[in-house]
Amino acid sequence: MGMAFIFISLRLNWIRLVHVKKASDFLLKYLALFFVPYGVGLMTYYTIIENDLIIVVSAVLISSVITLYGTAFLFQKFE
Repeated sequence: MGMAFIFISLRLNWIRLVHVKKASDFLLKYLALFFVPYGVGLMTYYTIIENDLIIVVSAVLISSVITLYGTAFLFQKFE
């Protein structure tokens, strides 16, 4: 979701590339490091995830929504 938001924001010129260039270069440099543990976890627990796919997807979606709203709430409180 974050990648989609940043893409839309860049395409609509809500933010400029120079503002995110330094951070994006850093993240791209270490991208493989971020995805290796995730990939190993998927391979290790594939049968568990396959058996409980609906539960796993529901948990991911619900926790993402809670995180999104919690972050927005805290941002408004501290602004």
